[in-house]
Amino acid sequence: MVLKSRTERNGGQVFRCTKNRNHVKSLRANSFFEKTKVEIQDIVVFIKSYLDKNSLYQCSKFSGVAYKSTAVNWASYIRELFKEYFSRRTYNKVIRGIVEIDESLFGRRVKYHRGNPNKGLKVWIFGLVDRESNSIILYPVTDRTKETLIPLIQRHVAPGSTIYSDGWSAYLDLNTLGYRHFTILHKYAFKKAYKNVETGDITYVHTNRIEGAWKHAKDHFRRIVGTKSGQFEGHLAEIMWRSECKGDVYQKFFDLVKEVYPLNKPAEYLYTTPLFDSWEGPPEHEASGDENNEEKIMPVESGAETSESEDMNMPQPQASSSVAVAGPAVITVSSSSEDEADKTLNSSILHQPMPNPRKTQLPS
Repeated sequence: MVLKSRTERNGGQVFRCTKNRNHVKSLRANSFFEKTKVEIQDIVVFIKSYLDKNSLYQCSKFSGVAYKSTAVNWASYIRELFKEYFSRRTYNKVIRGIVEIDESLFGRRVKYHRGNPNKGLKVWIFGLVDRESNSIILYPVTDRTKETLIPLIQRHVAPGSTIYSDGWSAYLDLNTLGYRHFTILHKYAFKKAYKNVETGDITYVHTNRIEGAWKHAKDHFRRIVGTKSGQFEGHLAEIMWRSECKGDVYQKFFDLVKEVYPLNKPAEYLYTTPLFDSWEGPPEHEASGDENNEEKIMPVESGAETSESEDMNMPQPQASSSVAVAGPAVITVSSSSEDEADKTLNSSILHQPMPNPRKTQLPS
């Protein structure tokens, strides 16, 4: 077979048999660009612009493709690759070392009592952040019970690892499951020191990494002004891919393309729908053709102020008459009741909370 060029603009090049001219194979066969008639260079420009976090409208302008049809379709094709990456790599990823865990609410938020608070879809997201690589794993969950969250932790966190979390009651059994679990109650402080009574080593506990990850995740949805519920999983997969594939994102993206599209055979996608086994998927809507019927998911505030607001399955500590002196980066409120709460939440008897040196008494 010899390589021949077609005269039409969008035809590209084909392999043609020298003995039978009717035997033709496209140069794009089994590739990421097989089913499109758009010029490959235009698609590459679109992909680069998309990876640079430009808006879909800007991507279409830079690449010269149609905004409401071609650009939307290719953005969906790109996210399908991210979903495949989650299915092949992230789903079975095991983290060792220090891990931060938390939950956050994604959905429409009504401010100043304006608008319908029941409109839009609200989804709880469970997240794990690896302190070493600063990568995040996200799961939409139907609820935040330990029956839902503990299996996800056991899937991704190796036994013997250290886990930092807030005081959510679903995490209370982590010490008995082979983990070194430390908690920080955001109601009282954002950083806590624990001292090992045997070695004297001090462990400083905070969940700033996971809180920062929530900001980046929600900034992604703010940048695209929310998304339809049917596309929500693809965007979560994109957030996880970006957190893990830092640096030369262009090279890493096309490495993923080569893995999924080997060229010597058709591409085979392995991911399932719904992508995450921690929920039943977004609500299905009737195929009426009206896109406005589909609910949108918008970001709300970070989970730091929501995770501690619900009642835990234990008595809440009562604050004593003490005033915290705020430092430049950490605001800590310490009291005897806070220390008792931390002793209850951290079942490891080797680590006890240290008193806060910034604690000052109110003048009588």
